[in-house]
Amino acid sequence: MRDELRKLSNSIRDEGITKTAGLAARQLHQDIKNRSSSTIRRLVQETVFRYNYGVGTEVIKEDWDNLIILDACRYDDFKEFCRLEGKLESRISLGTDSPQFLLRNFGGRKIHDTVYITANPHYKKLPEETFHAIVDEPISNWDTKLQCVKPSDVTEAALRAYREYPNKRLIIHYMQPHDPPLGETGEELREIIDFKGPSPIGMKNDKSGMRIMNAVKSGLIPVEDAREAYRETLLIALDEVQTLLDDVGGKSIITSDHGEMFGEKPYPLISQMYEHGGLPAKELNKVPWFITDGHSDRRTIVSEPPKKAQITRDDDKNITDQLEALGYK
Repeated sequence: MRDELRKLSNSIRDEGITKTAGLAARQLHQDIKNRSSSTIRRLVQETVFRYNYGVGTEVIKEDWDNLIILDACRYDDFKEFCRLEGKLESRISLGTDSPQFLLRNFGGRKIHDTVYITANPHYKKLPEETFHAIVDEPISNWDTKLQCVKPSDVTEAALRAYREYPNKRLIIHYMQPHDPPLGETGEELREIIDFKGPSPIGMKNDKSGMRIMNAVKSGLIPVEDAREAYRETLLIALDEVQTLLDDVGGKSIITSDHGEMFGEKPYPLISQMYEHGGLPAKELNKVPWFITDGHSDRRTIVSEPPKKAQITRDDDKNITDQLEALGYK
């Protein structure tokens, strides 16, 4: 245990972190001395990250009429490929995956001036009375072939909600660019990797199918191909966002719940990181905060008691199947 702590202290020193972070790490060691060395390492690394980048942004406290969430969208790729009109900033997300993001931003709150339109099955972790209304209609349009909700279905549901709730803030949660990929490269990869079920090239049968990053880690496809498929998926999602913005008024912010890892190694003493979840990292927690142009038609927002959802939530089995297809078990 002492050796592990010494390595961590050396890592903190080598990273240029001030004495304050080192003292925090030692205090953590005293508080959790009966835990495993891997737990200590994780907590110290989280302390280092938060010291460098801050605790993160509570999105619900920011100024917007429409908060558009692109799931698993990296800041650097958004910066390179976004052609929408507006101003790009960045924020530090409170989560490294969707459950963390949802619970840390919305858990325990009563946000009755807001309607949440979502393609993300993790919304069930929140009480139904969290928002004025939850529109989960897109999830009922789960595409069994693509193993996802198409972004066009989210756009259509959001436009209907915009008309139905003219005095509410809207959170519109697209699942892309989260895998499985869409676009030309994604279709090519589907000829190699079965994203749901047994792989055609001898991989062990898995009910949840093979994730694209598992294929990368297994050496079945190059990481460059996975990144290209991810970027093409992002472009498809951005096209849908443009369609949404053409018809939705008010101040719109485009952001993400978290980013995605493509084999980066942000910390000493750990292996490369893929996908998302787990330790915070710049590639995961630094997300776009894009303020779109044209805010002259700001809405008058009114808080009202929660409205019982008109769309029946999917049963637990269907939700579980969809979460497994997205890589959550």
